[in-house]
Amino acid sequence: MNIEIINKLKKKILVTGIGGHSKSCLDIIKSTKKFEIAGYVEKDKQVREPLSGFQFLGYDKDLPEIFKKIKYAHIAIGLFKNLGHRKKLYNQLTRIGFKFPSIISPKSIISKTRVTIGKGTIIMNNVTINSDCYIGENCIINTGSIIEHDSYIGSHTLIGPGSIINGGAKLGDQIFLGAGSVVKNGANLKNKSFFPMMSKIK
Repeated sequence: MNIEIINKLKKKILVTGIGGHSKSCLDIIKSTKKFEIAGYVEKDKQVREPLSGFQFLGYDKDLPEIFKKIKYAHIAIGLFKNLGHRKKLYNQLTRIGFKFPSIISPKSIISKTRVTIGKGTIIMNNVTINSDCYIGENCIINTGSIIEHDSYIGSHTLIGPGSIINGGAKLGDQIFLGAGSVVKNGANLKNKSFFPMMSKIK
């Protein structure tokens, strides 16, 4: 099958946001070779440098019209101060009808034994997820993180680069875990908890 035919078979996907995190997301989406990045949207008319090589499609208010041509979306916003915004946008796009595929880097290691990865979640490069793990919807599992066996991660949660979630830990919804943090075996973290970089969590 030639490249032109393969490209035609790819599903078009919309990306939200043009911040630093979005650049990493775009790389991962392209590396999966499953989607054609149709372009991106921004929240409003704030002056920002456009994403080089990607088409600007409009603003959040234009999403219902954009949905007529593009059915898939990914939220590429890494707002650590307000993960509620990711949740709000996810719910807004879901109501419009957008579908959220899980985006999994081919450079990650995912156990084939009872691992669930929710819709809209992105698994970045060099992540390891071991057996019997659950990861909710619209999460960011950042570069080099380790999710050990029997862990549970709620929806709209951000796991910082190089973090380690030890076995049997349970993380609620909308949690921010800073880069290089370590969560102890069996820890139970409440919804909307915030942990800065290099946290040691018992």
